[in-house]
Amino acid sequence: MELDDLKQTWQQSQSTKPSNTNIMELIQNKSNGPVAALKKAFRKHILLMIILPAYVIITNTEDLNHALRSVMLWAYIAFFLGVIVFTYYNYRMVSKMES
Repeated sequence: MELDDLKQTWQQSQSTKPSNTNIMELIQNKSNGPVAALKKAFRKHILLMIILPAYVIITNTEDLNHALRSVMLWAYIAFFLGVIVFTYYNYRMVSKMES
């Protein structure tokens, strides 16, 4: 008796179809979930950390020779490059999570 009840419940639950069966439509939709938001934030951080060193170098163009010998400028650039590498690593990890 219990097996018949289980079989009947199983058959009733299988009769419902998923609402969207078009796989190509599902693949092409942009995701708005938390993983996509993280990916977008990491992409923005990478772009910002590329723009900031360029801005620092451009502001020091009046005496470029002195600026290139400045330890502080190279420390800024090393910091920005470290942040870019770290953010890119996180971006790749989020991309793998998304797929």
